[in-house]
Amino acid sequence: MRPPLASRGGPPDQPIRGAVSCMQLNFRRSETTWVLCQQELLDRNLAPDVLMIQDPPSSALGGRNVFKGYRLVRAPRHGAVLGQVAVAIRDSVRFRQLRPFGPRVVMVELATVDGPLIFISAYIRHTSGEGLDALSAACRWAKGRCPRVILGLDGNGHSPLWGPPTVGRNQVGSLLEDFIVSCDLDILNDRGSPATFVSDVGAQTWIDLTLSTPCISVSVLDWHVHWEFLSGSDHRPIFFSVDTSPLRTNVFRRRAWDETPWDEFAATVKRAYQEAGWGEDSIGGLGLTSRSDSVADSVARLTQILEKAIAAHVPENTICWASKPWWSPSVASARQHMRQMLHRAQRHGTAHDWTLYHRARRRFTSIVRKAKALAWRDFCASVNKTNMWHHIPRLLKPRQRLRVEDLRMADGGWAHEDATKAEV
Repeated sequence: MRPPLASRGGPPDQPIRGAVSCMQLNFRRSETTWVLCQQELLDRNLAPDVLMIQDPPSSALGGRNVFKGYRLVRAPRHGAVLGQVAVAIRDSVRFRQLRPFGPRVVMVELATVDGPLIFISAYIRHTSGEGLDALSAACRWAKGRCPRVILGLDGNGHSPLWGPPTVGRNQVGSLLEDFIVSCDLDILNDRGSPATFVSDVGAQTWIDLTLSTPCISVSVLDWHVHWEFLSGSDHRPIFFSVDTSPLRTNVFRRRAWDETPWDEFAATVKRAYQEAGWGEDSIGGLGLTSRSDSVADSVARLTQILEKAIAAHVPENTICWASKPWWSPSVASARQHMRQMLHRAQRHGTAHDWTLYHRARRRFTSIVRKAKALAWRDFCASVNKTNMWHHIPRLLKPRQRLRVEDLRMADGGWAHEDATKAEV
């Protein structure tokens, strides 16, 4: 049985409406950082609904020092190791704590008007990548429960995928890349943003990540690193919001004309043509034996014949927000093999089986990268100045919310409303 939703200070049976404001920060187990962060939030009049916390101080883990107006969900202790992550949720927000996955991962589920929304806070060890296996298991479990998942983690990995192009890739960064691909996650970091970590000697790195499943990434707005926020930590806080208003989840269908067996199609049309009694002496091929016959009736009969042939021989493809143009049978086969190796390694637990799984995962990651690159090259080659605007819906995807920034008008003013932006 699921535990009841917790709610304090707000309507007990009303889900969240509008945007969910979020913050992400590593507190470095510092009591000073914990106090400074609370004071800075008050001074700046900020009250995020969700705080994804890494390395909270021991007083917070013990429940003695919690942010005023918040409830703290902590990762469980593992033997002598204290939980190393937590999620603080504002009292007025309804939430449910989900199953534990070790001291480095914690999950909560929020109730919104568009359904549940899961937040995961995680902390990965910088030397060995410890915590990634638990995070992978937690992410797979969360996606099986709810398609909308957001992850905030101190990944301790370097990669140009979430940092500047000049950033070198380290071992933990490669492991994180494999995790992101295998779990089919989107990276929300802005690669042009300031560094998320600044050491005592001024060294800057981009090691804090915000990830999400594809169906919720389009609703994450205003992701930014708050460089001026005085927290006392060598990490810089990340702020963003999640728009929870219902999105269109339409599923579109189109005919796959390139997969049509045209010989069978022509034979069906010819057979129906003969059954209708239309001979070679028919006028214009519409079955008119005299000028007095109704052209409209013949056109209607021919249209009916063609529609039946199309329904019988032209297959349909389903297009939705999750459609991937780069997916192919070879990618599906590699993914199935990787999952088989994972299940075998989890069942037997031998070093050899885990080696086979990691080898299959690397192969799957390589195939996906090559397939994406090839699909993107084909797409770019198909775009030209004549038909480029026809590709906009495909770039945006059917369910993505188009958000246009404010535009400067000719008179020097700014266009804020959608109607004014359209005129500009």
